[in-house]
Amino acid sequence: MDNTIDTFGLECLMNNQLREHDFLTWVPTTYHITDVSNDEIYDALLNPIKSPYINTTYRTILQSNATVVNLMFYSVYCGYLYAAIRSNDSYDNNIWTYEYMHKKLNENIYAPIFISLLPQILDYDISDTLKKMYIKESRDVFSLVLRCIFSVISQSDVENNNLYEKTDRNSEFYKNEFPKVLNEMHEQGTFI
Repeated sequence: MDNTIDTFGLECLMNNQLREHDFLTWVPTTYHITDVSNDEIYDALLNPIKSPYINTTYRTILQSNATVVNLMFYSVYCGYLYAAIRSNDSYDNNIWTYEYMHKKLNENIYAPIFISLLPQILDYDISDTLKKMYIKESRDVFSLVLRCIFSVISQSDVENNNLYEKTDRNSEFYKNEFPKVLNEMHEQGTFI
């Protein structure tokens, strides 16, 4: 698998698209309470031993859809969620680390946003609680983000395989390059 993903171009595209649709993104200055390391990203999302998404007794939504595009999208979404958690005083920042967030929420963190992006033809009735959490503006933001990621990956040489199933987990791309990309997507999510 080629490991060239133009994250700078992708971030510019995302920010421009969001601004064109009247959504503002923050300028990254001193908002460092949401910083995570590439190792933390790897352990939470890609590590075959530590990741709560890979080590499960049942197949999660993320396992079934762990393509390059979806994992990049998920990292943006998790950055957004992590920023909301870390900036909220009702969450103990000593407990709610990046690893804890993923272990605590497991696949439940992914299902609501995934469902909110699905076409309504599936007749999935979203509860009132989810409707409040995933209001139209939130769905619009993440639809734009997903389209931008898909556009960049589809124009690159990167194969959009399910990384949990069809990749060499010992490769340089899987262990080092892709966690860096996911961390950049996480950071982008914290700016939304």
